Amino acid sequence: MTGKALVDYVNENQQFFKAEYSPKVAQRRLGSLMKKEYLEDPIQKEAIASAEEPVINDGIPERWLSRLADKLVSDKRFDARTKWNECPSITQIRDQSNCGSCWAVSAAETMSDRLCIHSNGTIKTMISDTDLLSCCGSSCGYGFEPVRAIQMNIMKRGPVQAAFTVYEDFAHYKSGVYVVSLCLFTSVQS
Repeated sequence: MTGKALVDYVNENQQFFKAEYSPKVAQRRLGSLMKKEYLEDPIQKEAIASAEEPVINDGIPERWLSRLADKLVSDKRFDARTKWNECPSITQIRDQSNCGSCWAVSAAETMSDRLCIHSNGTIKTMISDTDLLSCCGSSCGYGFEPVRAIQMNIMKRGPVQAAFTVYEDFAHYKSGVYVVSLCLFTSVQS
């Protein structure tokens, strides 16, 4: 299922986000966004397999992390724009268009936000994603878990960055909270 049929299916079968058909998106296939060889790169696999567990909790033992996160994240609503309203970078979303540099764009945005937050709004520099791209080779980081630690990090220090696998339905995303459509995991064809 692809194109208009996919957009119609997404809009009829889930309520999390709205998709909008675009002929421009229909012409650009998923392969131009994310090629399979990048997902199956042996260097990336080796780096992930041999990586030490990242330090994500400032040395807090795991048994305490959950309790701290529960207290800090107990409120289901959190708006970084309100908490750090002196930092205009938090409200900005850079357009990377059809470039596969999400990790650099999001890292630069996160650094810009955190510089502003931790300087109490006195440093409002926009870090360059282009500078990051110019000095990095072909493998530059693989993320971390658990979700609660990420939530706690957001509440304590501000924005974090995330990347995800791009499926065709995301190219038609219009609004709402994106969720991968189930039709992508079935053998439904049109």
